[in-house]
Amino acid sequence: MNGPAKSGGGHGRMHAFGWKGSFAGGVTRFDQYAPRPGREDEWKGLTDGKITQVARHLVNRFGMLYRHGLQEVEGHAAKEGIPRFDAAHVDLDIGEPDNLPSGANSLTVTCDGFSNIHHRDRDTSPWAFGIFWSGKSKGGRFTGEVSDVSEEISGGEFWWAEYGVAVGAAPDHVYAEVAWRAPRDYHGTLACNLRDGLTWKTATMNRWACSMQITKRLEDKIKATKALGGYKPGHVATRL
Repeated sequence: MNGPAKSGGGHGRMHAFGWKGSFAGGVTRFDQYAPRPGREDEWKGLTDGKITQVARHLVNRFGMLYRHGLQEVEGHAAKEGIPRFDAAHVDLDIGEPDNLPSGANSLTVTCDGFSNIHHRDRDTSPWAFGIFWSGKSKGGRFTGEVSDVSEEISGGEFWWAEYGVAVGAAPDHVYAEVAWRAPRDYHGTLACNLRDGLTWKTATMNRWACSMQITKRLEDKIKATKALGGYKPGHVATRL
């Protein structure tokens, strides 16, 4: 709803939700990804509980896949005072991380044949965690059905370029879960295509992925805020 991100060598769509370092308002400014004009009501619907359900699900699945990785991320977030992406607002002293709803500040979602070049993330997360799946869509939204699409979509594997390892983007009835060392591992998403005659705008299926991580830009902004004496009104924007 906030428009596809622009990245070198990328295809498809990527959207973001959560907290980011801002170019506006001076060195201590950080705020949230904003919706496109006209999409504010849908955005507010996410903030009224749905996005918290997403956060809890991702945290739960990450913990089941690799508990140590989740503990490293949560420990780093608590130490640095990083607000989790579903936190509706931050009205506490940044210097009191024990009272801050902390965690990965950024949630990204990709679809419509997303792929990119191999790269290292500019993140401070010890680890990033993502879920990949293919399923049916209606009006651009996932219907909840993860079936009968494998023959229509090919590619979209998550790959570690250095190791020559690729993880399939999930066949029917399967979700693929992946954890990687965000600032260290060269990784990317391979080309993803529909069978001949279909387009992403009209297809009744899609391949999605979502991932959560701590971004360096936000952490740098929070450190700058602390250096100037901690949280002050106006340094942090509320969600809406």
